[in-house]
Amino acid sequence: MCGIIGIISQTDVSERLLDGLKRLEYRGYDSAGIATLTADGEIDRRRAEGKLEKLAQVVAARPLAGTIGIGHTRWATHGGITNKMRTLWRMILLPLCIMVSSKTLPR
Repeated sequence: MCGIIGIISQTDVSERLLDGLKRLEYRGYDSAGIATLTADGEIDRRRAEGKLEKLAQVVAARPLAGTIGIGHTRWATHGGITNKMRTLWRMILLPLCIMVSSKTLPR
């Protein structure tokens, strides 16, 4: 089963996204990834096959900056196990846009 987490913060979110994904580990998954919205408005992402420890190693080697982000674990219900996670990266734009827009909505 897939899991997803999103965070809007005043500080970098990549470590908290990884922690949130760890809390979803019981769901089972075959790959995971996180994406953040950089200060320049670009989407930066990291992904890995297998356990979250592999994703943590990828993030440690190439840290992500950004105060808005989303994390996702994937269970291959169709297709093989892969770190490409094409569906995730298509899905990221909408939740990130909603998260960014929510900051400007009246409370």
